[in-house]
Amino acid sequence: MDEKFVADNNTGRSDIDEINENRSIWERIVNFFSDNSPDAKKRKLLKDIQKILKKHKFKFINVRVEEAQPALAKFFYQIYSVIAVPSSLLSGQESSPALKYLFIDYVLSEKQKTLISRLHKDNIEKRLANGDSSEVEQIKKELAVLLKSISDEQKGDIARFYRQYLVFLKLLKFDYYFFLRKFDSGFAEMDFKYKPAFQPINCDYIVDDLIDLSSIFPLILRYDSWKEVFEVLKVFKGQDILSRDDWNKLLKIIGSVNNSEVLTYIIKLITRDPFYTPSAEEKVDDIIEEYFGKLKTSVTMTIQKVATEKKNSHKESVLNQIFGTIAISRMKNYTEANNGVFRAKMLGGYLYIEIMNYMKAFMLDYVKKDLMRIVNFLVVKAEWKTNIFSKEMSDALEELITVSDRILEFDQSLSADEDVGAKMNTFLKRMTSDPRYKGEVKKLLHDINSQVLVMAQDTYRNLTKIAQKLAEILPEFVEPPKMGIIINPAFVKSSYGNDIEADIKTIYKQIYYFLSLIKLMLTK
Repeated sequence: MDEKFVADNNTGRSDIDEINENRSIWERIVNFFSDNSPDAKKRKLLKDIQKILKKHKFKFINVRVEEAQPALAKFFYQIYSVIAVPSSLLSGQESSPALKYLFIDYVLSEKQKTLISRLHKDNIEKRLANGDSSEVEQIKKELAVLLKSISDEQKGDIARFYRQYLVFLKLLKFDYYFFLRKFDSGFAEMDFKYKPAFQPINCDYIVDDLIDLSSIFPLILRYDSWKEVFEVLKVFKGQDILSRDDWNKLLKIIGSVNNSEVLTYIIKLITRDPFYTPSAEEKVDDIIEEYFGKLKTSVTMTIQKVATEKKNSHKESVLNQIFGTIAISRMKNYTEANNGVFRAKMLGGYLYIEIMNYMKAFMLDYVKKDLMRIVNFLVVKAEWKTNIFSKEMSDALEELITVSDRILEFDQSLSADEDVGAKMNTFLKRMTSDPRYKGEVKKLLHDINSQVLVMAQDTYRNLTKIAQKLAEILPEFVEPPKMGIIINPAFVKSSYGNDIEADIKTIYKQIYYFLSLIKLMLTK
């Protein structure tokens, strides 16, 4: 037996073990001298990509010179030939509110659509013009019912269909014309009779375009059905925006190219980034919240608008009944002209200018004339079963005259050379250098406006009291007299020298109009 074999056999080692050991040593030696740096790995991956592209079924690139081939341009041309017309049809209207609503309308039930129609601005205005105050509550109720009726499933469908539309829009908005002109400078936009003569070009010129488009393809291919999107677009444009057959064929072509990853490999090679991965993020627009938020705002504002218009119309009617005009300007200092400085500094200013003008005018034109004349006549000439009645009426008149004087004094106090006006001017000047005075201005304005409210309340209370007294007196002058309040109504009538019944009715009517005016102005 061979001595060497015996020795090895005795140690348990074989020739194979020795060979493997020698091979392991050799591999370690080779690896020691090999370049395993990240750059080397990157170069190896890029070479692998080159090999893949050389053998790839889509001949979109000449790897040796890194030129994009006409086949790539023809692929883009296939997309362009299908989407050019829809892109043109939707141009400038891609985010139209009407289009957004159609995606919502597509999902809503007929009952929900009817409610939306009833809540449209024009319909609300008609309803409120012909209805009473209960119609406002009905409108609010309908809005609440509508919002509650929209199910989570409906919200999901609306969001999905619109999100899918935005993906389609991405495909449409890619600039195919600019891209294809790089391969054929004679290429004409939307001219499908022209036969392109595409030429190879350096890939550096189109790599950014490939990055853009390759990020869209996966989004397009996520959706199995495009029926809903195209039906909405058909309603929006009044026609089919593309051939469904052409679209389905295009999806197959895009799917084939996308699944082959040829564009990704080209991008990796040209950018020298073997780890590049296409980004595929969908844009999310919450058109549900946007639309129904606007609807709620529209309903609220329309109700307020109609209420304001009715209020202004009523106010103008009452003003004409009382003064024969709607232009009432009697105050000298508590005015809109002097309000500018406060409004400019966001301080609110004088809040009850109209009320003050109306009160001053009514005091001077009616209280201190017709009302004072007839009340004083009645107090003096009539014999009362109880003096309490006449005293209450007389006291109310005196308080009104006092309020009239207070209005004059109040207005005068706001002039620049009077106490309050001078103080206000001082505070305003100091406010520019010392912000603490802004609080002083606000406090002073609050006091001024509060005085107006007190005077308005005093006026309202006392006019109401006199109106009630006049209404109670009026039956005393009918035939036969009741003699419930005045003992000598015949004497009073004959002494008056005019038609006392007619005058009391006229004054009562004017007081009624004015009380309704004050109430209207103080009601928010």
